[in-house]
Amino acid sequence: MVGREIIAPLHGLRGIAAMTVVLGHVGDITKVLVISPACGVLLFFSLSGYLMMHLYGAATFSLRSAWSFAVARFARIYPLFAAVIVANVMLDIWLGKSPFQFGVDQLAPHLLLAGAGLTVWTVSVECQFYGLFLIAWIAHQTVFRKNDAAFAAFLVAGLGVLWMLGLQGGRIDILHYLHLFVLGMLAAIVMRKTGGATMVRIAGWAAIPLAASYLAICLYYAPVFAPGQRIFSEMWVSVVVAGLVGALAMAPKSLAGRVLGSAPLVWLGEISFGIYLLQRPVMFFLAAVPGLNRYTWAALVILLTILAAWVAHLSIERPARYWIRRGSVQPLSIPVPTP
Repeated sequence: MVGREIIAPLHGLRGIAAMTVVLGHVGDITKVLVISPACGVLLFFSLSGYLMMHLYGAATFSLRSAWSFAVARFARIYPLFAAVIVANVMLDIWLGKSPFQFGVDQLAPHLLLAGAGLTVWTVSVECQFYGLFLIAWIAHQTVFRKNDAAFAAFLVAGLGVLWMLGLQGGRIDILHYLHLFVLGMLAAIVMRKTGGATMVRIAGWAAIPLAASYLAICLYYAPVFAPGQRIFSEMWVSVVVAGLVGALAMAPKSLAGRVLGSAPLVWLGEISFGIYLLQRPVMFFLAAVPGLNRYTWAALVILLTILAAWVAHLSIERPARYWIRRGSVQPLSIPVPTP
């Protein structure tokens, strides 16, 4: 089934993105490690664009395939997300404060995927991307008649127009992050068109400096997603991130691909959504524990977040995905290219 395909290095990269956000937020509080959590968000959005185009872009669009896409996306993010949102509101009612700093008045907007609470705001943007991708999927197959080159040119031209206009976006405004998602889509198109042995070797070598550049960006550059900021002010950072995603996908057996595709990192990628959502609740409860020095506190946040994410994956995510997808998600029709 196409929607369940796993690209090991990208799964590992998803785990790295989640841990980048955790380390960034821990560093903001303890100053043990100063790293930009925003870099993890950059990576998540580019990964999303790549995977949507890679997994579905070549599939035949129909009402059935669109329904399968929607159900698969819903099953992937909503069950744990909804559980976390409801628990957050219950804590606010009980204690007068909550991990994500919103109360019952924001319950409906968040459950309707339009909320902007701490950390969980990215889920709203991600769902906007899902809707946008459905439109792009239709356009790719109708207006552009599955011509990847023409479709890619349209995407580049669209980004160019937005860049020249200098459009701005707020915290949960899709325009603010659109370039990240589109660059990920472009990386998938490039991979599909240039997947020969020579390009695979080039991508394998390129993945190493791109990964090093990403690490340097996380440590020494802190892009902020503030309202009023020009949406393309971090375009060069976004190109590095999208390039890394594409290179790893094209050359999974390269050195960087093998490292990021290793079993521990793939496992982190599998529970990455839980890591991302549960870091704030873990920090919230540990803040009430007296006598912890900042190093112990940081280590406990990291370990307990991973543990909580694993438990949530086994008890909520995996069963919910199975029952929601059961009988609803069908294999997609993808034409087999002729040699």
